[in-house]
Amino acid sequence: MAVTVTLLGQKEAVAAIDGIVREMKGARMKALKKSLVAVERRAAYNITNLFRQGSGNLRRSLTSIADPGGQSGRVGVIAVQARMLEFGGKMKRHPIFPRFRKALRFPSNTFIGPIQKAKSGVILQRQTEGSMLFRKSVDHPGGLFHARPYMRPALVDSLDDIQQFYLEEVGELIRKKARPTFNPKGRLGAASRPSLSSRRRGTRTRPGTVLLKRF
Repeated sequence: MAVTVTLLGQKEAVAAIDGIVREMKGARMKALKKSLVAVERRAAYNITNLFRQGSGNLRRSLTSIADPGGQSGRVGVIAVQARMLEFGGKMKRHPIFPRFRKALRFPSNTFIGPIQKAKSGVILQRQTEGSMLFRKSVDHPGGLFHARPYMRPALVDSLDDIQQFYLEEVGELIRKKARPTFNPKGRLGAASRPSLSSRRRGTRTRPGTVLLKRF
């Protein structure tokens, strides 16, 4: 005696599995994008609090990139000073030139003017308060910069939110697809098992039905 096992509805079963994979990829991508936004917002908040003056360029250079597969993503800063502010370091003395204008401009009330000699000695003369100074270039003295991290704390502070995003998007999809069909009496629903008449006729009622034939 031989027994032949035939799996009916293979194409439908594969299509159903592919559909679940696509839904899982979409849910994973949604959770990833929410996570990247959360980290980016906290990084912007840290930049504003740590570097109140001149933080606009650093904050505007924040970028986030999600992997097409939804498995990983990156949040970073492309400003030149970003790495030194995050990890600290030593900057060499260097000149600063205007990038978008013909001259550099800054308020004179924060500038101590040229030295003037007088009978009483050397006097440091301050420019008129409220006026502006224009220079073709200025000399940055350089120096040692201590680390003032803003990206790493943003990631650590966002871990709970990231976990919640994945529980909402991916976890809910898993629970939805893994939940069996039950009738009010607690038995398996009709959609989850073939009927007796269909088994006798040798027909299938859903993808993945297995038929056994004896010879």
